[in-house]
Amino acid sequence: MSMEFMRVGFVSCKMVRLGVPLLLVLAVGGCGADNTPLAQAQSTPPITANVTLREWDVFADKTTISAGQVTFHATNTGAVPHELVVLKLNAGVQPETMPVRGGVVDEAASGTVIGEIENFTGTQTKTMTLTSGAYAIFCAIVENDSTPGKTKISHYVNGMHAKLTVR
Repeated sequence: MSMEFMRVGFVSCKMVRLGVPLLLVLAVGGCGADNTPLAQAQSTPPITANVTLREWDVFADKTTISAGQVTFHATNTGAVPHELVVLKLNAGVQPETMPVRGGVVDEAASGTVIGEIENFTGTQTKTMTLTSGAYAIFCAIVENDSTPGKTKISHYVNGMHAKLTVR
């Protein structure tokens, strides 16, 4: 009986010697860089950007935001449907100088489309992941015009664009 006790005591001692360092590793490894538990650090709420679109303007309540999840609340206060395109710009391209062909923005030559809210009235919301860099937010709708001599109305060409910087 005393032999059994000693064996159990030996195993317990060995487990304690191995278990304490393991618990320390798990406790330290389970924290973020600022000692915030990882589960809490990963649940950071998205940044909110409010964008208003109307003939012929795009207005964002923020021009610079932090990288990460961004929730765009897009409100169309205009008389016609608009859309919100979020495009990460290529080096040297500015929102107001993106190449246009037939009223349509050449998105591939301008950068990379991250996301969009298509053809909407009222308010729409969409969350996108943005990395650091320069972005264009714009309306890409091109309408046919019934005015003689005019064939298209480009919302972008008429001024519906703005710049967003992500740090």
